[in-house]
Amino acid sequence: MVAAKLGVTEGTVLSGLSFGQSLGVAPAEFEKVWASLSEWDNAITLLKRDGHEFEIVGPVHTGRFGRDKRRFDLNPVGWGAAGHIAPSNIGAIFAVSLPTRSDAKAQGVLFLNNGGEMSFAVMVPVVGGRSSQTIAKQFNETWQLMRTLVEVCEGR
Repeated sequence: MVAAKLGVTEGTVLSGLSFGQSLGVAPAEFEKVWASLSEWDNAITLLKRDGHEFEIVGPVHTGRFGRDKRRFDLNPVGWGAAGHIAPSNIGAIFAVSLPTRSDAKAQGVLFLNNGGEMSFAVMVPVVGGRSSQTIAKQFNETWQLMRTLVEVCEGR
């Protein structure tokens, strides 16, 4: 909503958040970030397409690149989001940890397209105003990993 109101990309807004609220890494780090996400016990995967938003609750599946290295194929085992990801369409990866009106923080990893807009995200589930301590800990492990990777800053 902030990006639309200001007429800037979501990447620009994410880059402008304070230290500890947002951390962006280069799209080349996709495979490392995804491997960390696949260790989460549960997540909400958000998909944005043509003004529609979908939420998929479940584990983050591991995956691997296909023979042509253009698609990252998620292992379709069990429930949760499945399908294929085109890493060449990812312009940046941002972890966010934002305060909310409840005790829980809005935490997750957002995958931006090459235009700086969110394509999809993997979020820590919040139930009854609380995050699972286990998944919040797993998010923090992903955050710490991302701090060691090549950073990006959209719009600067």
